[in-house]
Amino acid sequence: MQIVDAPKDANLIVIPDTHDIAAPQAVEWLKQKRVIALLGGEAWSTWLSWVETDAYEETFEHPDMVGERLPDSRLVITWPTPAAALTAQYRLESEPSDSDILTALDNTIEDIRPRTTESTDLRQ
Repeated sequence: MQIVDAPKDANLIVIPDTHDIAAPQAVEWLKQKRVIALLGGEAWSTWLSWVETDAYEETFEHPDMVGERLPDSRLVITWPTPAAALTAQYRLESEPSDSDILTALDNTIEDIRPRTTESTDLRQ
């Protein structure tokens, strides 16, 4: 894993569970085949706020494939497929260690690597 200075240089973008990142920006990152990790108690509601936008609906074939919230999830990781952006959720302590976060990210990246290395044709 390498840390970069700007989101434009990253394949994985980790951000706090804030509504400060507008849905069009998040969808653009997904269109660029990036993985987004939302960290914090409002991660799922932030994710849903993105999914409920026109930008998301216009990008994916099946925008209604959202999944169900894992109670008490504090880390939501999302990655693009042609049909929808899929998610993995993790329950973490309210103040998770860097090691806990990195382990969850690493496990998810390893799980999705075979699916993301295939062609991901998102609607233009």
